[in-house]
Amino acid sequence: MITPEIQPPNIMQFPMNLLSPENLVDHRMGEHDYDLVVGLMTRFKPYVIAHQLALHYPQDFEAAAKQLDQVAYQLLRVSGPFSIFNLVDPLFDPGEEICLHLENGDTIDCINADLLGDAIDVDETVVSITAALQSMSADQAKAVWAAVVFGQTAPLYDHERLAASWWAPSFIRQWGDETL
Repeated sequence: MITPEIQPPNIMQFPMNLLSPENLVDHRMGEHDYDLVVGLMTRFKPYVIAHQLALHYPQDFEAAAKQLDQVAYQLLRVSGPFSIFNLVDPLFDPGEEICLHLENGDTIDCINADLLGDAIDVDETVVSITAALQSMSADQAKAVWAAVVFGQTAPLYDHERLAASWWAPSFIRQWGDETL
């Protein structure tokens, strides 16, 4: 008697039965598919993923860049690590997460330990960031999150990190086009 050879399942084949409506997330934060873009790029460096997000969703990055100023982005950059991979979760609310992050005493200590903490009114800047985030769409808050990740992880020169508008989509796109 000949026994059939058992074949392992093809892990690259997506099971179509998983696409039924009861298996999908009912609610997600925002209209754009940040979660899918980041999910497909998990093997790339965070700044490369942020660059791709800026290419896919320039309107979110443009709006986010206009709602926060340079001091706010610099404060967020030094406030502690942000992970691009949080954006894989379709229910992740970066606006809420940033506000909670900025309420943490350890975060304020981290900001005050940086030279930036001596140069700005940290409390006033935190209040302005919180107010701006509350008026943003979920997608714009995701763009803020991704821009901060870019500012934290991209191999920028010190003068670029301190003086250039690294959170602006035009900078992120141009930088990526020149270096990636």
